[in-house]
Amino acid sequence: MLADGSEPTGTFTSASDAYDISSNSDVTLNQPMRVDILASSAPAHPQVGEAVMWVNGGWQRLNANFFRAGDRRLVSLTRVPGTVGVAHRRLQAPSGEAVTRGRNVFLYETFGNESFFGGTIGVHELLNQLTPAQAVAAGMQVNLVRVLADIAALLIGSDLAAKDAALQNAAITRALLQADAVVGVKAVFGNPGSDMDTSACITCALCHVNVTRTSFQLTAVPQRCL
Repeated sequence: MLADGSEPTGTFTSASDAYDISSNSDVTLNQPMRVDILASSAPAHPQVGEAVMWVNGGWQRLNANFFRAGDRRLVSLTRVPGTVGVAHRRLQAPSGEAVTRGRNVFLYETFGNESFFGGTIGVHELLNQLTPAQAVAAGMQVNLVRVLADIAALLIGSDLAAKDAALQNAAITRALLQADAVVGVKAVFGNPGSDMDTSACITCALCHVNVTRTSFQLTAVPQRCL
């Protein structure tokens, strides 16, 4: 990446040219500057794309990183000038306590955003009325591992009439939410004995997880020609 040919080593793999950020005078930034770099390739699992800076003879990752896979752009923030680039960092631990904690944060941590999604815009009011068919049409994803056994058996079973009825029943959606089976969406049930949501929030998984799809049979809908 550098003019002398040095590149990120160890878990880092070079993924762009290096760029020098400098100033002609002493400048104090009141807020971080945004760095936007085009990467030569997207990271491949288990890699993550990150911005790195050459510091004291070695590459160090910048703390704020967002890789846009659609156009291979890495967006980061820094308060100091220096030589920066994009590198792909291989995640080292495939399993273990730290990985489990990180996965749980990614899938289930809301960072308190229920105060906005529930208290301010009232997402739970929509979820209370949303049927499974409407939820799936809106892009909602379901983790079958967490679906209650009787609901899972119904949805992948052969009783098409019962399945059709379930897909139009908002209570099934609320049951999925109660079981934490909806990827990236968490509902709060604050009234004991009631299955109605009293608040709602989202997690990182809503935008960053794609489930492996499970196919199941539905009643055929006759096609009509207009």
